Amino acid sequence: MITNGVAGRVEAYIEGVMSGEIVACQRVKDAVRRHIEDLKRQSTDEFPFHFDRRWAASVCQFFPVMLRHSIGEFAGRPFELEPWQAFALWCIFGWKRDDDNSRRFRKVYWSMARKNGKSSAAAGLCLFLGAGDIDPAT
Repeated sequence: MITNGVAGRVEAYIEGVMSGEIVACQRVKDAVRRHIEDLKRQSTDEFPFHFDRRWAASVCQFFPVMLRHSIGEFAGRPFELEPWQAFALWCIFGWKRDDDNSRRFRKVYWSMARKNGKSSAAAGLCLFLGAGDIDPAT
């Protein structure tokens, strides 16, 4: 699966938020800052997590490769994640526990304003988790 495009888009989003080029609320800025700081301290004694860049990219690539919009003006087109959506999935699925390679974040509260694709994103996640997610114990 091609992952460079996703990684580049997410990294551009991170840089844009940090530089102020992308307008973001304080919570988003904090999430971006935490991700950057966590990358610096991954797999240390005090922080037993690592970032699996390839897995994070695979989750994000699942949407445009496997899913198509079914109604509306985008019907038939690939489901391309917005940069902020890709960043959220990048962080949720990319961080793993060192001891068993399971996800760091096991529960997520993800809210977004009306008409930003909640149902579509949730449906895509359900399909990914049902078909593509792996059991870290195997």
